[in-house]
Amino acid sequence: MKRFILMLAVVMLAVLGVNAQTEKTLKGKLTNIQMNNNNYADVEGVTFILTDNGDGTGTLESEEPIGPIGKMPGAINVNMAVAIDSKGGLSAKEDSKAGVLDLNIGGSVTLYTTSLTGDTTTFVLKTKALSVFGKAIFNASVTFVAE
Repeated sequence: MKRFILMLAVVMLAVLGVNAQTEKTLKGKLTNIQMNNNNYADVEGVTFILTDNGDGTGTLESEEPIGPIGKMPGAINVNMAVAIDSKGGLSAKEDSKAGVLDLNIGGSVTLYTTSLTGDTTTFVLKTKALSVFGKAIFNASVTFVAE
């Protein structure tokens, strides 16, 4: 009986260990920054945290607010659900919440994913906000390049 319970415990630990979350810190810079069809200088020293749930899903978050960049009236906080394939490729569901633009004057604007393509070394994130009649009033695109 003791052997059976011990074997059951070992099997349970093995199963639970497979589904454990892992975090990966992605440090690098933002390049190819475009907002409302304007280009901006690279932003160095950006860190994202990728949490892999072990089941093909995860979360991509900025470690701290990004910005302001150019004339942006605040800072961006990225916090989005992602899909992670077996090779480390990242993708996100279109029109899902990607984060918020916290405004300097108070309040915030929700950012939505247009697309996320790439992997943990280089990815391109496109977002939109304030969609009116199907047209984005604020759109942005950045490329993250790991160091």
